[in-house]
Amino acid sequence: MKRLAIKKLIVISQSESRSLEVPFENGLNIILGGNKTGKSSIIKSIFTTLGCECKRIETDWKKLISAYLLFFKAVLCCSPRQKISDF
Repeated sequence: MKRLAIKKLIVISQSESRSLEVPFENGLNIILGGNKTGKSSIIKSIFTTLGCECKRIETDWKKLISAYLLFFKAVLCCSPRQKISDF
């Protein structure tokens, strides 16, 4: 069985002429950082890209971001009853 996993997120700000690329590795990704370093912004960007409306978004952040791009990859996984050797 295959599932989709996030490969990378790109956030584009045309007003600042900048972009940010956040790569994700296979498996569990942990986002660490101090206060006001963008941890929540990464999560909110993913949710927004998937069509969710986040209630607590700073007004400045909404004005700065022009576009979001989310890239996926297919990952082979197994159900709890299957053994990896079955693949």
